[in-house]
Amino acid sequence: MAEEFNGRPLTDELRRLARKSIGDCQTVMVLAADAIQNRTPAEFKGRPLHLALSSMAYRNMGDAKTAMLVAADVLEARLTRP
Repeated sequence: MAEEFNGRPLTDELRRLARKSIGDCQTVMVLAADAIQNRTPAEFKGRPLHLALSSMAYRNMGDAKTAMLVAADVLEARLTRP
């Protein structure tokens, strides 16, 4: 089952919102979209991606912030599943 955000696939929304962001926030959103789509673990600057997403989400606002937090939850849940 594909995760959704605002009625669209989460990966598509992350990529769309990343185009509106700059710097590290843009990078972690694209990395998260790739990690979710490919079902692979990812890191950002030596930290697990879900932790980087959670901390950087507070630099954003609105849909970008919420999408980053949802992506962090999805990635963290995948780490805890057997």
